[in-house]
Amino acid sequence: MGKEAVQNRAFYLLNHTELQEQIKDQLSASELSAKPVTYPRILRIKIEIDTIHPLSWLGIQKSDYKIYWQSRDKSFEIAGVGKGYLLTGANQEEIDTQFHKVHRLMADNDRIHFLGGIRFDPLSPSSGEWHNFSSYYFFLPRFEIRRENNNHFLAYNLFLSKKDDLRRLKNELLNTLPSLFVNDREAKTFSPKYITRHDNPNRQDWVRNVHSALNAFGAGLLKKVVLARMTTFTLQQPVDAVRLMQMLEQPGPNTFLFLFQFGQQSIFPDSSPERLYNRKRCELMPLKFLQKNRKANFR
Repeated sequence: MGKEAVQNRAFYLLNHTELQEQIKDQLSASELSAKPVTYPRILRIKIEIDTIHPLSWLGIQKSDYKIYWQSRDKSFEIAGVGKGYLLTGANQEEIDTQFHKVHRLMADNDRIHFLGGIRFDPLSPSSGEWHNFSSYYFFLPRFEIRRENNNHFLAYNLFLSKKDDLRRLKNELLNTLPSLFVNDREAKTFSPKYITRHDNPNRQDWVRNVHSALNAFGAGLLKKVVLARMTTFTLQQPVDAVRLMQMLEQPGPNTFLFLFQFGQQSIFPDSSPERLYNRKRCELMPLKFLQKNRKANFR
């Protein structure tokens, strides 16, 4: 039996009743059930589950909102669906205020992970395909499957305001849970074969740009340059974002893998070895210090 078949069987082996009982216990034990708390806030429930492949689990979900991230050393990955909380806007000047707001929402739980990014140059106009991402975009999924080394977890994130009916939300959670682990989608193959390809700049102009850059280096006019091009493909079939990520996963050692899908027409998959810095709480390790195994304090 192939690896994919074994993984699909796991979806049926998860005990939905047991998961529901564990979640009920956590909700009952929560201070939300016993005394008033500060609102708004993010309610997070996390339980350990049997081994499951996060990316394969993501592939059977029906939600149009999907997110995925895997660390470069493959020790941590997270797959999520649905909207738990969204942080986005067109003005980067407001982002500090937004981050402070999120810190207040998640003050009781430092295991919450928002995934997203910020535009490199907010002053330059963006092309149409980036419209849904705005100037900054950070996303917290409603449901997560997380792998931390060999341990697997199901997590639930919910933004709560004072007016929300917690009992109704609990029932919705418990009723939705079984559908997350039932693979009733028809198996489909995805091939990235394309019908047309358009490069901008084309090959001739690209070679000309390379020679121009080399001449500028030789004349001392440049010390560094980043050359880029946009390639547009017309495919034979719609993109299966998760299957595409699985194809990137195989040949990509020592790379970060991530996927943002916000509807069928807005998909951003990537496999990249780059990391500009690593931050843990108030400790910042920029790339040049990472290379020297040194640390710097972040204030």
